[in-house]
Amino acid sequence: NFITDDLFELESYVLNTPGLKWRLSCLSRSLGPLRAGDFGFVFARPETGKTTFLADQITYFAGQATRPIIWFNNDEQGEKVRIRTYQEALGETLDALWQDKQKNLDKYRLFTKGLLRIYDDASIHKSECESIIDELDPELVVFDLEENGMLGGEFHAQQCRQQRIDLRGMVALEMLGYCDRRPKSQALPRALIGLYPDVADFIAIIGNQISDPLRR
Repeated sequence: NFITDDLFELESYVLNTPGLKWRLSCLSRSLGPLRAGDFGFVFARPETGKTTFLADQITYFAGQATRPIIWFNNDEQGEKVRIRTYQEALGETLDALWQDKQKNLDKYRLFTKGLLRIYDDASIHKSECESIIDELDPELVVFDLEENGMLGGEFHAQQCRQQRIDLRGMVALEMLGYCDRRPKSQALPRALIGLYPDVADFIAIIGNQISDPLRR
């Protein structure tokens, strides 16, 4: 299907198409609501508030949802994550939560409509996720640290070492997806000028000196 170039229609789609609205108004203005088919990532350094951000936004989503929201937790203890969602949903400190537990429980369930489901498993597999999703038919699915404990090439090398597989080298395929055939489109450090092209239409194979036989 062809997409309209009518800016009025596009604005109407962004602002008025049903979806889960963000608690943060800046995200609502810049991204619009989360709609079916939307997919995104949250990246930040450790201990900078990713879990707090998710707890804040997801509890707000739950209040608008009509079907479950599943949070697959692979980060800190699931109970701590659930408590964090209490704090963000109700805007209370930990001490305040304990002071009137029944009242806060009732307020939390009313706020989230009982739709926020946190599944805690440090070694969850794809098939298990699929089974839970098929069963609950969620409106939103969140994965926290989905690659925790599976550290790419490092993990693979450890597995090979345990299985006594002799590794001779590793090749990382990085795709930057950039091509510019205009003269001088490739900037280079001073020491590399003249050694490599100054037009950004080439593929570079990079390795250290000890890897020269593999690189060739």
